[in-house]
Amino acid sequence: PGGGQIAFVEDWIVKFMDFDAAGRQLGPIRSIVPSCFRLGNARYHPDGTSVLYQEACGNKTEIKQISVPSAANPNPVPTVLFSEDASDRGLFEATWDPSGTAIVYSLAAATQNELRRRSNDGTDQLIAASRSEQFRYPDVSPDGTKVVVSNYALGTTLGVGYS
Repeated sequence: PGGGQIAFVEDWIVKFMDFDAAGRQLGPIRSIVPSCFRLGNARYHPDGTSVLYQEACGNKTEIKQISVPSAANPNPVPTVLFSEDASDRGLFEATWDPSGTAIVYSLAAATQNELRRRSNDGTDQLIAASRSEQFRYPDVSPDGTKVVVSNYALGTTLGVGYS
């Protein structure tokens, strides 16, 4: 209602735009210049202070977090939360759980695709694994107990529960 900010991905670059209560753009769009090839799927942290995204560089894929640009910090520097450095494995779509204390993400590998949950303390939990299913675009339920994903290989949607 009082205006705000959106984060979006355009041309593989994470961008931020401020807007007023009427939806009019305020000031220039700010871009976070990629250090490599940037993938899409920018997701706000539940508290709105940072954005989660993926970046790919050669065989390396990383899940990164960056603070939302502000007057006090107009050029924030991304932090690598975790990465995979192998030609046969890659990190893909990631999202915060509603509490902001864990990230649910998909991991694609030559032998097995996985849906995983990583807590802020670094604890990693396997939610589901398959040789044929591809767990894409995860979204966590508001209570944090279930994940819905798209099955990229079959074009269907799957629901997976965990606790």
